Amino acid sequence: MKKKNFLWSLLTMMMVGLLSVGFVSCSSDDDDSDEVSVSNTSISLSESGGSQTILVKSNTKWTVSGNPAWLTVAPVQGSGDGAISLTASANTETGSRNCTLYINAGSASTFVSVYQSGKTKLSPADELSGSYTGTLKPMGYSDDPARCYVTLSKLSSDAVRIDKLLCEEFGLDMNPVNLTIKEESDGRISLRSETSKSVEGSYYQGQLTLSFSNSLATFYFSGTKN
Repeated sequence: MKKKNFLWSLLTMMMVGLLSVGFVSCSSDDDDSDEVSVSNTSISLSESGGSQTILVKSNTKWTVSGNPAWLTVAPVQGSGDGAISLTASANTETGSRNCTLYINAGSASTFVSVYQSGKTKLSPADELSGSYTGTLKPMGYSDDPARCYVTLSKLSSDAVRIDKLLCEEFGLDMNPVNLTIKEESDGRISLRSETSKSVEGSYYQGQLTLSFSNSLATFYFSGTKN
């Protein structure tokens, strides 16, 4: 009987020992599970673009996915702890844009939300203000048009002034002329003088056109913003 009890006790101890090893083995497996985290899960960039860096902490290999054409990610893969550079191009649209980057590390994953603001919409007068280089041609003129330079400045929210209209070939150096502004439904800006000097024109996506008359002829200007 004593021998039987001794064998039973020995068997019980062996089973407990095996279970303990199993628990330890499971715990070790949990400790070795894939991990990944980032220093910042939300990034904001200005309309002009630029770069920011996020830090990655991981115990295994990782990859980055989900970046659109306007956002450069470098590197897109790594192992262990590292850094990722995010570089956005300038946003030329008035609307903002965003994306979500996914960092996958084996069975673990995390994400980074990237937001970029849109281009600030200028008032028509602010949009028009600036220097333009183009060509000038009188009505009925058969030769090539001449080089011409125009400078506009803002007077108010609905008015600009021609500070300079210079064309040496035709001997033109116009005195300042005030122009009123009107936004059209197609996005164009109409210009018209309210003085004895009849000047009118339009502006659309950086392209300025003007027409005016003097004692010699009616002239047409077409140019782009410098």
